Order: sequence, then C-alpha cells, then structure tokens
Amino acid sequence: MENYLREPTRLSSIKNLRKMQDIFCKFLMTALFACAILIVVFVLTMPKMTSMYASQTAKSSSNCIEHKSLFFVGEQIKSKKEDVYSSLEELEVPVPSPIPAYLYIHPENNISSRFYWVPVVLEEKISEDDIVVDLSSAINPAFSYETSDYYRTIICLLVQAESGNQPFLGQLMVAEDIVGRIRCGEPFGPDIDTILMGYSAKRKSDGKLHVYDYTGMEVTEASASVQEAVDLALSGSQVTYFLLKAVTELRNEQYNLQLDDTYYKEGALFHHTMWISSAEARKRRINLVPVSFQYVAHIFYGQWLPASAALKL
Repeated sequence: MENYLREPTRLSSIKNLRKMQDIFCKFLMTALFACAILIVVFVLTMPKMTSMYASQTAKSSSNCIEHKSLFFVGEQIKSKKEDVYSSLEELEVPVPSPIPAYLYIHPENNISSRFYWVPVVLEEKISEDDIVVDLSSAINPAFSYETSDYYRTIICLLVQAESGNQPFLGQLMVAEDIVGRIRCGEPFGPDIDTILMGYSAKRKSDGKLHVYDYTGMEVTEASASVQEAVDLALSGSQVTYFLLKAVTELRNEQYNLQLDDTYYKEGALFHHTMWISSAEARKRRINLVPVSFQYVAHIFYGQWLPASAALKL
C-alpha cells in the first residue's frame, strides 16, 4: 500500500520567526531611544563640565604660581640671611656673652654676718671702696677640659642640684668649681667618678653615677642655663679666678701679706652655702681661707692655707 502521508508544513516555525523579528525591532527601537536620551543629556551637561574643568585648571595653575612665588621669596630670605652672617663674620662682630664685662667686690659682707670677713661680689657698684674686676678675658682656652657626654651630663646634674635656684653667674661659678677639681685631678681623687662623688653624686648598683639634691631626691634634668654654664666652664671660663685674684690683692693690701697665686691659680675649688654648721664655718675662717668671696648664697674659695701657714688675724 502506498503511503500518501505528506510532510507537514512548518507553519509554527514561521510564526516563531516573525515573533523574534518583532522582538528584535522593539529592542532596536528602545536602544536607539536610549542613545538619543544619552546624547541629549551629554549635550546639555557639556558646557557645565567644560567650565568646571577650566576652573580647576586655572586654580591648579594659580597654586603652582603661588608655590613658585613663595619658594622664590624663601630663597631670597635665605640668601639675605647668609649675606648678613657673612658680613658679621667679615666685620668680626663678637657674639654676646652671658658673662658680664665687669663685676664688683664689696669688701664688707652685707649679706651674712656669720661670714663677716668674706667680701661680697656684686653686679653693680654700691660704694667707692668697691673693687672693679675686669672679665673681658674670662674665657681662657688653656683652662678648657674635654669630657664625654656622660660626664658632662653628670656635671650638669651636680650644678643643678647645688645651684639650680641661683642666678646664672652662681651656676657658672659652681660649674667652674667642679671642672677645676676634675682638671686638677689627683689631689681630689684618682678618677673623675671619685671627684664627682666628692659632691652629691653616688654610684648605684647599675654602675652609673646618680645625683641627689639636699632633700635626698634624685636630680634627673638640668635647666638650659645650667647646661650653658657647664659648657662655658668646660670651654675655659675663669670668672672665679679673676675674682679670687682681686680678693688676694685686697688681702695683701689689708694685712700686709705676701699671698701669691698658689691659692687661686685654678680658680674656685671649694664652695659652701651660708647655712653650714657653726663648726664648719669656724674651719673656713680667714686664717685658713683668706682668699674667698660670696656670691648670693654661696661662698667660693681656692686652696686652703696649710695649718703651719695659718694667718694670725
């Protein structure tokens, strides 16, 4: 029997194709519409964006110019500063010194009646009997002393403990006292540690020196003025030398003595406060310590007279 069945036509496929075409057309139209909207938005915002960019560019350029101008001004100031320093060096202008050009020795003690025989050092002349001491050459490099940062720190702490409440000159004189002993060496100890422990330094279990004030509290910092005083003493300041020299001349004139520089050539090597005990005060009377002076709350002197040379005053 013959097969009369025919292959069916693809009507369903044709319908699907047309449906896909319709969808594609709608998508294309939507995309074109969206692009058109984007183009319109871009065209409308373009002038504003251009203006903002131009403003930022101008601001950046302005800042750049400003920075360049400031840099140029700074370089000019630096150059002028260097020119001024060069001019000062050429003119050999002296650097201001914290040491006054003159001090005055008042023969009578108007501060402490317990030490009536000790002249007083003043920064101003108060009577015609005052002795003028010229300190224009108070810095003598021959008396300078180089030491490590560690020992410089300990010296600063000692000066702080002993004279932190005194004027700068009082701090400088104490610093000269300490540095003078270190420079003399053996008479005051076999090494620097021993010499410094002759003041208020103590060696602790860590092997280092620690400094304590009169109340027993440890001193851990030194003021700027104390550090400056110590640096001057280490560089060779000899304020106490000139003061003790003037006092020696005064004593020789007063009592017809022949004291030489034996007792002051190293400057002050001892100092004490006015509040020492009466027994200690008697030890430091004029018969054994004729070359001494008082500045504020401290009395300074150099070498003692030996007992065999004690003055009968």
